[in-house]
Amino acid sequence: MRKSAILILLVIFSLALTATNLFGQTRELVVRVVDEKLSAVVDSLAKIRPSDVGRESAIKFERVFRHAGKHEAKHRKYGLHEWYRIIYAPHVIDKTAIIRKLRPMVDLIEESEFQVQSLPLPADSLFDQQWNFRNVGQMRGTPKADIDLVNAHRLEKGKREVVVSVHDSGIDLLHPDLKNNLWINSGEIPDNHVDDDDNGYVDDVHGWNFVEKNNDLQDTDGHGTHVSGVIAAKADEIGMIGIAGGDHQDNGVRIMVCRLDDDPPGLHIINPEESIIYAADNGAIISQNSWNSFGISYTVKAAIAYFSAEARNSMMDGGVVVFSAGNNGSMEPRFENDHPRVIMAGNIDHNNKIHPYSNFGPWLDLCAPGTDILSAHLFGSWKNMSGTSMAAPHVSGVGALVASRFGYPTFSPHTLIK
Repeated sequence: MRKSAILILLVIFSLALTATNLFGQTRELVVRVVDEKLSAVVDSLAKIRPSDVGRESAIKFERVFRHAGKHEAKHRKYGLHEWYRIIYAPHVIDKTAIIRKLRPMVDLIEESEFQVQSLPLPADSLFDQQWNFRNVGQMRGTPKADIDLVNAHRLEKGKREVVVSVHDSGIDLLHPDLKNNLWINSGEIPDNHVDDDDNGYVDDVHGWNFVEKNNDLQDTDGHGTHVSGVIAAKADEIGMIGIAGGDHQDNGVRIMVCRLDDDPPGLHIINPEESIIYAADNGAIISQNSWNSFGISYTVKAAIAYFSAEARNSMMDGGVVVFSAGNNGSMEPRFENDHPRVIMAGNIDHNNKIHPYSNFGPWLDLCAPGTDILSAHLFGSWKNMSGTSMAAPHVSGVGALVASRFGYPTFSPHTLIK
């Protein structure tokens, strides 16, 4: 029951998110003050002398919920105007000094402690250019028009058990941000020219080249490396970070490389349906596809159905297939989206607006950042690229992060999608 004419003191001990004042790190007391007691509380706080606290008085006394203008009356109806925070520096002020001054006026109903830790930003040198993960207005973007990855990484950074197959132009095998997150076929002995695990592919240690029908996975275009970087670049103080690539520890999802393009790169996609079957049979649970087809391919549809039903490992029972929507500015649906476990991704920019070249329409499942996306590229470099090809791996990466956090052997792809 709300008590009138008193101050209800709810002590919530937290680290302030911004602690750059004179005294260093700050802490907070949160109090509830009815209007008739407000002036008395302010006077009491002002009377906390240096002898009470060591050196200084409370740093700041402010409303938790700011004055709401035209919405203030509605806020007052719920008592939001009664909540105040007292911000102080714990190494120069003792919270008991504050409570001692206020105690004659209050009914102390709860005293609890918790910490809200400030979020350390990744130390990777190019992270500040990754607006898609943390948009603070760089590149003239809209602050917070991002996927809020820093907060997500408080809970999960990616687990090794989650395997994402990337069906694309290959990968820069020696890229410093990716080389430690390649899927390894544990049943295969490298370069012995024997199909050790009897899966039909010889020496497929990190994946397969479906164009040349060998294990040459080296990217000659950069597209596949870029896509893979968005998903699984390692947060290791080198270059950039990926959504689910982990950090210095033995974590981070792994990339199964399914190389599809021929040489010269980018002109043709070869055997995508076989690559999707391969991925399902060898432990991938998310299939990432940033390529377009012309017309309807019933073999691709069959492969999608197979992956959705038969892809599984210790983190999920079934598979999810992610496709880029295409860059023609068209509303024409993609045939791949017929299956309920296909997610079709469009492209939005750093102002949260759909890119004019992105395909769109009611068949589109969602949009993700896809404009001026910094990611890994050839020869250990990094590059900005744009298109729904860059949006789709954001979806795959977030899906991999969700599977890492919540996955178990019978975890449902339907649950992940929802």
